Amino acid sequence: MTKAKAKKNVVDSALLSEWQEIQTQMKELKEKEMALRIKICDTLVPDDNAGTFKFKIDNLDVKVVKKFNYNILKKDYNDLKDAFNSAENECIRLNPELNMKTYNAYVALAGTEEEMDLDNLHQCIDIKPAAPTLSIGSSDEDE
Repeated sequence: MTKAKAKKNVVDSALLSEWQEIQTQMKELKEKEMALRIKICDTLVPDDNAGTFKFKIDNLDVKVVKKFNYNILKKDYNDLKDAFNSAENECIRLNPELNMKTYNAYVALAGTEEEMDLDNLHQCIDIKPAAPTLSIGSSDEDE
């Protein structure tokens, strides 16, 4: 982890405390919203039917959309993929994913004798800034 010194008087403990409080409130609100959403949707559409359902409640137009998430179980897939028939194979979409550990290892070799040509790969990579993360602890924890 890189330790950097913050500019003086730019961020104070009051601002950090405010952020922590808002973060806690957001987490609690997200959990409450999800519980209420599930309660309302399961009350209006109690069975496991997937689809779009429309209701009129006290002059409010309410729309409930119920879906199912389908995910491939990687271990089972790896065990069974060789036995798949053509129809089963058509149902599977494999998405390329960058292996960051391997990629960073090759990038680190740039300018050395072991350098690998990654020009084609670099044409396929879109790099955008990720949302920053923030955690706050007391200075005593680091010592």
